[in-house]
Amino acid sequence: MDYGLRFSDPAKYARALRRAHELVIAGVPRPEIPVPLAESWRRSMALGISPDQHSPRHLHDPSEVHRLRREHRLQRVMPALQDLLADDSSSGRHLLVLTDATGEILWRVGSREALRRADRLEFSEGADWSEAGIGTNAISEALVTGGPVQLFSAEHLVRTHHDWACTAAPITDL
Repeated sequence: MDYGLRFSDPAKYARALRRAHELVIAGVPRPEIPVPLAESWRRSMALGISPDQHSPRHLHDPSEVHRLRREHRLQRVMPALQDLLADDSSSGRHLLVLTDATGEILWRVGSREALRRADRLEFSEGADWSEAGIGTNAISEALVTGGPVQLFSAEHLVRTHHDWACTAAPITDL
């Protein structure tokens, strides 16, 4: 697969990824899918996550998340992160999401439209975006690898996430 297509022709790259995704989850290795990514898909499916699953596991309801936020160390840096990284303007197309060390979403900031799209995936406060909670995604991979990760389209295990590009990086020192 031509990885340059990721930037020059993302639609073509996404189609190729989707074909490879279907083969790999059916048990046919494909050279265009990196081994660590295929291993994450296998781990996720072994944990009971299906590529057709839509809903992540929810660990806390919104009122409990508000309490968790108040007590979390990230609370004191959230305003700076929001100022530097978030785009909650009416035309904003991305989300800033902060999770705890297990992958539970505690904060998310974005435009009304971006938040609405995320709601359709239950990409919301209290949801578990670890491998065990919803399968392979950038958050789960950052938790596993301990480093920054970017996933595009069908690099996500769950098919309803294939329209998204996601980047995650752990915050390791406050």
